[in-house]
Amino acid sequence: MLRFAIPVLGFLLFPAGTISAAGKHAEDGAHFTLLAEPPGPDGRWRGALLVDLEPGWKTYWLDPGDAGIPPSMDFAASAGTKAVEAHFPAPHRFDDGFSESTVYSAPFAVAIEGTATGNAVPHLDLRLTIGLCREVCIPASLHLTSEPPTDEGSIEAAFAALSKASSRDEGIASMRLSPDGKSLDVTVKPGDLGQNADLFVAAEGWAFDKPSGTSETTDGGVVLRLPVLRQPRKRGGEPVRAEAILVKGEASWRSEVDLPLPGN
Repeated sequence: MLRFAIPVLGFLLFPAGTISAAGKHAEDGAHFTLLAEPPGPDGRWRGALLVDLEPGWKTYWLDPGDAGIPPSMDFAASAGTKAVEAHFPAPHRFDDGFSESTVYSAPFAVAIEGTATGNAVPHLDLRLTIGLCREVCIPASLHLTSEPPTDEGSIEAAFAALSKASSRDEGIASMRLSPDGKSLDVTVKPGDLGQNADLFVAAEGWAFDKPSGTSETTDGGVVLRLPVLRQPRKRGGEPVRAEAILVKGEASWRSEVDLPLPGN
């Protein structure tokens, strides 16, 4: 999950050619729509960014893999909400013979939610940078503002497509960096979920390879070991926020944890 406090300082630079704000936008290879619903009695609202990829096109997950452009989202100019939380569905791996990337290659939606500051529909203002690829990859910079959904099922479908939340007994039970900092050890329960499964992990400044080995635990789980490919040169003492998605067949589970750094 990506969380955006409102207001915040924008951290993205957009070229002069960035489009003016609208609820819908079309680029070569994809159509984008930003939706938001009124808040419920508890003040929570839901929305979605619909990404309608055309056949033969792809875009990238939070950690793009060996090559690619990760999506960057900035909701700083939004109003009527305390924060914006963005949830991406499970991606898949794409190997072009030279490198392996973590992508979406069919239409998908980013589920969005938050807590409203009033009773009105929040005004979402999104500046998005996203890579769109066919034979070559092109970074697109978009400026979208939310509109009410014309199809009430679009937002519901975005949330239904998300990975199931993990628990201590099912899915991703725990994650920790190894004492030497060379691998991320992810415990999966029950153990059969970890067999022939794939695992995707994103953490700012870090990069992890796909699982390279497994070991059983004493309580019926299995540990998937992901080699660390990259880490920040200068690391502070604060834990690292990591988002993980476990995929087995058509099912998937998600988890978010704060990883303590080795030695802290």
